[in-house]
Amino acid sequence: MVADDELPVGGIDTAAMPEVKANLDALIEAYADARIVREEALDTVNRLRETEARLEARLFDEMEKLNVRSVRHARGLFILNDLAWADVTDEAAVRDWANAEMPEILLANRSKLATLVREALRGEREAMPPGVEPKFSRKINWRRS
Repeated sequence: MVADDELPVGGIDTAAMPEVKANLDALIEAYADARIVREEALDTVNRLRETEARLEARLFDEMEKLNVRSVRHARGLFILNDLAWADVTDEAAVRDWANAEMPEILLANRSKLATLVREALRGEREAMPPGVEPKFSRKINWRRS
């Protein structure tokens, strides 16, 4: 069995070149340390993102319960942003409906479908297109002071 320090790296026998081995060892240690710190930071960011999302939902619910659309605070202006988006669940049904009712949306993006969903939710349209359900985005806009 060959020891790790005797294995060639990229075709170089580092055992025969101690200065190369020392340089590679230092670079490997620095790289491994940097990667571990980055991965730990990413885990922290993911946990903070989850906490922020839970707090945003609680704030949204509280503002909605109080029937307020915005709150001015020392930290800025917090505004409810309650939108409905089209979440296509059956591409074929939407395509068939669009071919018959609104062929222009086949050439556009899904923003027109989102408009139709919002109109249906407001009662301005009898029903949503087949194969489309509302997808809600409940967010808080924050304009920092």
